[in-house]
Amino acid sequence: MKYLTGTARAPLRARVGSCASAMACALALCSAAATLPAQAQAWLPGKGHGSLTLDYEQKQSTKLSFSDGNLADFGKVIDRTAHLNIDYGLSDRWAISVGLPFESNRYTGNDPHDPRVFPFPNRQRFQDDGRYHAGWSDWSVGLRYQWLARPFLVTPYVAYTQPNHTYTYFAHSALGTDQKALQVGVYLGNWFPPPWQNLFWQAGLAYTFEQSTKHLDPLANQFLHDDRTVNHSAISLKLGYNITPRLVGHASIEHDNSFGNGADAVSSFANPDGSPNFNNIFYHDQLFLLRMTTLAAGLDYQLNDHYQLSFDISRTLTVANTHFYNYDANFGISRSF
Repeated sequence: MKYLTGTARAPLRARVGSCASAMACALALCSAAATLPAQAQAWLPGKGHGSLTLDYEQKQSTKLSFSDGNLADFGKVIDRTAHLNIDYGLSDRWAISVGLPFESNRYTGNDPHDPRVFPFPNRQRFQDDGRYHAGWSDWSVGLRYQWLARPFLVTPYVAYTQPNHTYTYFAHSALGTDQKALQVGVYLGNWFPPPWQNLFWQAGLAYTFEQSTKHLDPLANQFLHDDRTVNHSAISLKLGYNITPRLVGHASIEHDNSFGNGADAVSSFANPDGSPNFNNIFYHDQLFLLRMTTLAAGLDYQLNDHYQLSFDISRTLTVANTHFYNYDANFGISRSF
């Protein structure tokens, strides 16, 4: 998901200042000034407070999954992303987040995506040439509202994502799918009561409305006449524990699913008569009906009242119709204000 696992930061200073009720403040204070993890979006930074975060993410995939979950070697993709994220409290109940990712991706192997093989004109470029290809990818802006503070936090949100520019998507090393997207969701979370006051939980539920294939490549669609949409849902659960007043460990699990008139890998690549289904091949990244479960763990360390370091690593558990990621590692630093 483009936002559910997103980038809103909840540093030490913001936790107490943004309490929406006396009960929430009491829980925060009795947790021994506990540090929240970097992706605790159920909590808001508080009016006039926020954070600026820079982090580096790298993930690697060497296998593709079919619709039945079986895996096949296809080469190696390394995605490297620098994320610049801003989270700001408009009030004690409203917060806005902005994400600006810059990617540099590379594919090496014997199965590159080559748009020059299609028997119709298109504006995709061949870039699976073994070199890194870099650029700004999908910028995002999100708005969160802390609706309830007890018996637990309830924070609905809406987020909009748009490509920074038109880029090649028919490539293993693509920056993304070149689609606009609107995501709606909700976060739930709270600290546990004593004697487990150093333990907290957060749950997330999201649904993403993706842009249709119709206008992604107008040159190609003069031939393909494709107009399909595949949307996505995500559900996640995070548990965290304050090991010390400055150090927190956390683990999470997330499941993603797809809905719509999509395609399966690789059975949808051929028509009933055996001829190539160019629509499903050309738009497969936008149309694959993915199913994926991911497990993640991380540590966050509060250096002082303003700076927090974070490290997270995740691995795909089960997957269908998309990449199987051997690892996805993220290291960041956040400054609160």
